[in-house]
Amino acid sequence: MATMWNIVICVALLAVFAAGLALFWIARQDDSTAGRNLGLLVMAIAVV
Repeated sequence: MATMWNIVICVALLAVFAAGLALFWIARQDDSTAGRNLGLLVMAIAVV
């Protein structure tokens, strides 16, 4: 049971990291500094 929850948490954190990366990439295309910083913040939170 614990292994299942570890997998669920891992997938959720990976999804959050991917969302931050997507946000960073989209903001990079628009030259949005605030969007890039927000994307980096989301990725950092997912890693920590």
